[in-house]
Amino acid sequence: MTSGWINLGLGLIAFFLTFYFSWFNNTWQITMFRAGIGFIVFFLFGYLLRFTLSTITSMNHGAKQIAPAKEIELEKPLEEMGDEEEGGFQALPIASLHQNLDSQSFVDTIRTWTKEDREG
Repeated sequence: MTSGWINLGLGLIAFFLTFYFSWFNNTWQITMFRAGIGFIVFFLFGYLLRFTLSTITSMNHGAKQIAPAKEIELEKPLEEMGDEEEGGFQALPIASLHQNLDSQSFVDTIRTWTKEDREG
């Protein structure tokens, strides 16, 4: 319930400030209308403020709960580090990525792309 006071507090502050500054230049009906609009706008702004603050605090609180990463021994060479873990990164040879492409299919693909670009 305490978080609802943020909305009410912002709305009342906006109401009274708008009422005070509008009182000298307008009739009481227009003053009350503008003060009411100020109350509604800042009351709704309070929800945005509360959401933003809760998101920020939950991100900071969640960051503290993350388990520390496995420490890496810096004195080991990179070749030895990959052997210890199962399912680690295994590099693919570059030639295997392009083995199915012949020059004619590559040229046809480029021509198709440029033709589609010209047609829009």
